[in-house]
Amino acid sequence: AHKDRMLDDVLTRLPADRHVFVDDRAAILSRIKAHLGSVAVTVHVRQGHFGDDPLETGELPPDRVIGSIGELTALAPTL
Repeated sequence: AHKDRMLDDVLTRLPADRHVFVDDRAAILSRIKAHLGSVAVTVHVRQGHFGDDPLETGELPPDRVIGSIGELTALAPTL
């Protein structure tokens, strides 16, 4: 199943004031942000198969962009 189609299940199972979503696909992060709004913090990793795919017209930009998954450790305290 696609991650963005499982959001309601995730929110039910893991309630929180804020959720951080990390992916190399900007389109998925855009759909998550559109569905959840400020509850979601989106992090686009520009590593991986889809990392360099551009945003399509109308897609929401991610909250943060990192070059590799290894950078997530340093970014985590600010999320």
